[in-house]
Amino acid sequence: MPGFVNWVSGQILNASDLMRLPQQDIVLKAADQNIASNVSPVDDTHLFMSVAANTKYWVEGFIIYTGPTAADIQFTWSFPAGCTFRWTNDAIFEPPGVAGDIDRRCYTGSDLVLASTITGFDLVALPRGVLQVAGTAGTLRFRWCQWASNATACVVKTNSMLRLTKVS
Repeated sequence: MPGFVNWVSGQILNASDLMRLPQQDIVLKAADQNIASNVSPVDDTHLFMSVAANTKYWVEGFIIYTGPTAADIQFTWSFPAGCTFRWTNDAIFEPPGVAGDIDRRCYTGSDLVLASTITGFDLVALPRGVLQVAGTAGTLRFRWCQWASNATACVVKTNSMLRLTKVS
């Protein structure tokens, strides 16, 4: 079973040593994205990454968002066919327009999950989970929309991020 290694200065690493190091990829959202009057999920313009076939990943997001209390926001994912994804939203959740509890239920696949918004405040969702990619490589994409159609936009903000860590 793999364990932690205490590297020492000057130690020469071989291929098996390097395989023990975590392989990560991070993408940072470069600009705000606004969605108004839309309850159908759209691809985030920045938060997506390539995934390899027959690979397992730990997925973590730091999603900064805002919007009108009356609209709330929904999050979901798209990924290659045959994947399994078990994740939690880890965002403020209550009935639409009321913020309170943190949602840590376990969702599967591309479930569409509600997160509360509070007019005038930036909030953060911390979605994370395990993505098992089957035999088809492709793209993991963060997707989102309003929960209730509203002319005032919901916004996923600059510096939101997505990180993938290869597990196996």
